Amino acid sequence: MPRKLYKDRLIKISVFNDITSDERVLEFFDPAISEDEPAVVVSNIDTAWSGAQLSTNPRISGVPVDFLAWVLQTAQGMTRQ
Repeated sequence: MPRKLYKDRLIKISVFNDITSDERVLEFFDPAISEDEPAVVVSNIDTAWSGAQLSTNPRISGVPVDFLAWVLQTAQGMTRQ
């Protein structure tokens, strides 16, 4: 599972293709929010990035906006690889 540095912590990123929906999925695990569940999921990623969708974990009361901006920038960069 890749990890990328955000501020002072390593964010785990799970990358997989969902065979039931034919979507590429990136799950972002922030240890400051939850070790066991992704805080944010970016899915439905196509090569043009226009169909991407962002979901936050409903069991988390909130996700900082600067973290969301970092997630989107990171996910977009990972889809271009």
